[in-house]
This record gives sequence, structure tokens and C-alpha cells, in this order.
Amino acid sequence: MIEINNSQVELKFRRDISMFTNVSEDRKIGYVAFDNVISPDESTYPRTSNKALIPEDYPVVMSFTKIKSVNALISELQHIKENMIEETNLEEEV
Repeated sequence: MIEINNSQVELKFRRDISMFTNVSEDRKIGYVAFDNVISPDESTYPRTSNKALIPEDYPVVMSFTKIKSVNALISELQHIKENMIEETNLEEEV
């Protein structure tokens, strides 16, 4: 769920956020857009659309102009995942 409180936006990933990915036509900007799930049957996995992603259509958008920045985010998410698995001593869900 996307929650906006004062000056902070919190993305609470509980299978109720849709993610959309795309790149600009010139391929210089990559986007990840987030929105609340409208239907319980709607998939929460990232989807790439062939149509232009209009950032103003989404409450939260991440934009990347450098591949290094994408790699940095992936690295941090991987670190979180490893710590969560280690802390809970559970096998990763598929």
C-alpha cells in the first residue's frame, strides 16, 4: 500500500502494490512506477509496457539516468533480502 504522511511516502509491499517498468523512447531514462492495486486479482510483479509510461499518472515514480544507479538499488535490495533470510532463517519464497 502506498501511504503518504506529511512529507514522507512509504511503500508497504504486501502484495498490494503494482509496479510498472519502462524506458524513455531515447532509452536515456528508466522508470519504475508504483500504484496501489485496484483489484485483488491484479498481479504485483513488475510489468513492462510497450506504451509510454507517463510519470504524472502514478503516485510514486523512480527514474534512473545512470545504469550505476539501477545497480546500486539492486545491490541494496539484495542486501535487504539476504539479511531478511538470514534473520528469519527461512528459505526464500518462490
